[in-house]
Amino acid sequence: MLDLVKHLPALGHLQCMLLFLLFYSRTVYLHFFDSSLTLTSASTQQLRVACLLTLAWACRWYQMLFAQSYAGLKSFSERKKLEREKQKKDDGEISKNRSTSIAQAGQDPAKPNKLTLAQVKYSDREPDVLAADRTVMNTMEQSLVFLPLFWLNILYVLAPEKFEFFGYVQQDNSAFQQVCQNRLFAPLQSMNVNTIGIVWMALRSYFYYTFHKLPSMFPAALGRGRGFVLHLMCCTVPSYVCVTLLLMKIACVAI
Repeated sequence: MLDLVKHLPALGHLQCMLLFLLFYSRTVYLHFFDSSLTLTSASTQQLRVACLLTLAWACRWYQMLFAQSYAGLKSFSERKKLEREKQKKDDGEISKNRSTSIAQAGQDPAKPNKLTLAQVKYSDREPDVLAADRTVMNTMEQSLVFLPLFWLNILYVLAPEKFEFFGYVQQDNSAFQQVCQNRLFAPLQSMNVNTIGIVWMALRSYFYYTFHKLPSMFPAALGRGRGFVLHLMCCTVPSYVCVTLLLMKIACVAI
């Protein structure tokens, strides 16, 4: 029964992964390679790309959740199988000395504690289960900030007149704001919001592999911590850079 149940999250994982690949590949194509755009359709296309990227995020998020569940069930199934094999071996040895053990102890030999699913998923996790958990938690931490900032920037690009109560749209001519506008605001505004979103989504997509695989590539003598630092530099830090750019873009409008 457990072997059947553990494959249900795998089916959800596969379905969400296929949908993610569909939406994400369509997003990349429309944003970088579609040459049919006109000036009048550019805004509509940008909104379309933003919607597709959000759909890709939703599919990727649920794929991560299904992968987290599958990793826990798979680990539990494998460890329960090993536990049963070990128990059979131990039972064979105990049965030979059962009479002696009972006579000496005056009671049945103590049985080992049985492995539980909660133990596998939360307290005694295998590396792949830990990697799936960290992928979900880290993506949730970033998504809570990324999505609102992403859509605030999209709204500003599509309808800047709605932001007229903010400073830079009102063209404040103070020397300080002119310096900020020329040195900071203009370069930030030249960065395409959807490009930042696409890069962020790509970084999120390989978090599990860098977290799980990179540390194991370094021999213990060199220190597994170096692999974790490489993971931070390849995935986590660039993700925070993308979120920070979105924050600064909209902050420059609001200040």
